[in-house]
Amino acid sequence: MASLSKPMFFTMTNLLVRSSFLLVLLIFGFSVSAQEIDLKAYKEKYPGNLAVYKTKKSVVTIDIKNNVPTVVTHYLDEYVILDSKIIGQFSEEEIVFSSYETIENIDAYSLVPNGTKFKKYKALDFNTRDKSPDGSVFHDDNKVTSFTYATMTEGSVKYLEYDEISHEFKFPFGFFFKSIFPIEHAEFVIDADSSIHIISSLMNNQNGLIKMSEEIVKGRRIIKFIGNDIKPLKFEDRAPSFRVFSPNVTSQISYYNEKGKRVNVLESIEDLHNWYQANLVEVENEVPSDEIKRISDSITSNSVTELDKVKAIYYWVQNNIKYIAFEEGANGFIPRQPSNVCRKRFGDCKDMASLIYSMLKSQNITSYLTWVGTRDIPMQYSDFPSTATDNHMIAVYQDKNGENYFLDATSSYQPIEIPTYFIQDKEVLMHKAVGKFELAKVPILAPEITRLVDSSFISIGDNKKLKGKAIVYTYGYYNTLIHDAYKNVKTEDRDLLVSRYNSRGNNTLKATNAVVQNIEKRDQPLKVSFDFELNNYISSYDDEIYVNMILDKEITYGEIAKDREAPLELGFQSFDTRVVTLEIPEGYKVKFIPANVNYTSEFIEYTIEYKMENNKLVSVQTVKFKFLYLQPNQFATWNEFNKIMKKSLSESVVLKKK
Repeated sequence: MASLSKPMFFTMTNLLVRSSFLLVLLIFGFSVSAQEIDLKAYKEKYPGNLAVYKTKKSVVTIDIKNNVPTVVTHYLDEYVILDSKIIGQFSEEEIVFSSYETIENIDAYSLVPNGTKFKKYKALDFNTRDKSPDGSVFHDDNKVTSFTYATMTEGSVKYLEYDEISHEFKFPFGFFFKSIFPIEHAEFVIDADSSIHIISSLMNNQNGLIKMSEEIVKGRRIIKFIGNDIKPLKFEDRAPSFRVFSPNVTSQISYYNEKGKRVNVLESIEDLHNWYQANLVEVENEVPSDEIKRISDSITSNSVTELDKVKAIYYWVQNNIKYIAFEEGANGFIPRQPSNVCRKRFGDCKDMASLIYSMLKSQNITSYLTWVGTRDIPMQYSDFPSTATDNHMIAVYQDKNGENYFLDATSSYQPIEIPTYFIQDKEVLMHKAVGKFELAKVPILAPEITRLVDSSFISIGDNKKLKGKAIVYTYGYYNTLIHDAYKNVKTEDRDLLVSRYNSRGNNTLKATNAVVQNIEKRDQPLKVSFDFELNNYISSYDDEIYVNMILDKEITYGEIAKDREAPLELGFQSFDTRVVTLEIPEGYKVKFIPANVNYTSEFIEYTIEYKMENNKLVSVQTVKFKFLYLQPNQFATWNEFNKIMKKSLSESVVLKKK
């Protein structure tokens, strides 16, 4: 099947995530004198790199003012340009921030070699404006301050420092220890009044690359995370979020002491829930509107069980509420009132969850508004209770046996029985009542849930042409991901779409007479049947015909490079079966059949079996992926499998004239 890109998700003003992307471009340091820059030495030390960071530094200063903490982050960025190719990209700079932050004290300039000294050029054209929309379904209140480095050359130093004043001391602060360029020195410092206590999560610190220290100096709590000689981050295909595998730290205020009394901020899940639950008051207190009650009564009128009612309401929200994400100040955290969402017919993840909650409430069915992080956030609530841990909201229904149904209407064709794939293996924080919550784990669905069953019946035509009929069933996440494309395609374009999704790695495939069934039935597999032809597919020599019965040869990622650093990520586990039945032409017999293959490892199962059935040769190929992340220490096993698979995909059946 054609590859499908991973969808984007609404983020609930997760300042750490937003800042992490900013920090990839804005890396922090201090000014240097000309004699410290030896361009030739830098080029020899960092061959092939366009720039190098001398220092990447962030200092978070926390004090108590007016009985509450204040948080100011000072960013410093300095790097050396090694190749003039990067100058155009680096000349334009942006600092992105939201309504929860104020940017002050920007100092930006370039130091350009001038003999044995540097000449300093201040940045120009400073402008602060609303951040331009990117054309997606995401809308936020971000602003951007842009400016230009007017003069830079090879060997120049680009310098930037500024302060970011946070207006919410409960938000986390963090640091990434990698960038797209090598870093000589990276340093994250927390400088806090000693009455303020900090919790931190240092992740992916392979081989102890990052050193951590904490000490009390003159009434200040000084926490440092330092790394030196850090290799650049590599962009690799099918890699997870950088946060999943690159070293990074997330910190936040745990508690502070004020006049001898301890004041909790975010030390525990209880603290996080107590803060979050205030955002749900309006939704919980709203009596379902007449419109919500009318719709809910209508769509559940034929329901037999309570689960039938839940399903009807869940699917109605998927079908009728357009997903548009909002991240504007408090709107990044507070769901809108269900009556407004129902009336306007659009909303973000929180709004969809609140509407499901209210519609179920109108039917006297209990559900729970629930926070969860998508899989690009590696932390769980039990590891680090923070706004950095989640970026999404759903509703959860628990049946009388305690089984959870994770109701995420942002995926418009999601069966009720399976959670959206991007929250698999994540903890959810269910709001059950004031001061009462429950943690639960979203399961990783077994490969057998997401299946492809592709049956092709082929015969040999004239001019090396292969003719066939196919029936393809898709289940689970396959079904969810391709459904919208099939549902929205015009009738006259259906054959073209079917050709694209079932190309079998061959751009000559032409599908005709395509029929798509179960398009309106989420709980049934999608069934697509079609006729097809493959030109120039058959080879022949003298009285022999060569036919490769493995029609789809693009079923895996391929061999993994030895120097790959990132894990290989799958969106979900899956189990594919491809059956090809070849009608033996009249006057021919089977001379050669490739050997059967049976490969099994901890995370992959792969088989090919050939068998004769009357005057037909049948091949059955299966591949089962039993992982979400393939780690570097498993790459050798993958490549062993890939070698076996590649050989099996290249072998052909030989037919000989009688």
